Amino acid sequence: MQGEDHEGGDVLGVFATREAARGEFIAAARRLHFEIDGAEERKDGSLHLHAGCDWLSLTPHAVATAEAIEAGESR
Repeated sequence: MQGEDHEGGDVLGVFATREAARGEFIAAARRLHFEIDGAEERKDGSLHLHAGCDWLSLTPHAVATAEAIEAGESR
């Protein structure tokens, strides 16, 4: 996701793995209008960049098939 402080954001893409997202994440970071002034990798594996009033994040989410959800599985 990418956005501006206090104004929400937009999903830039959905990727099966962190490695698959690497190229788009780097390209989006290069398009930020301001110099990166903060970067953090959290315990869940998410990456967060801050640049002036802009931000960029790469956050893992669990994915489940419709069949798994119907069977009551959470992941």
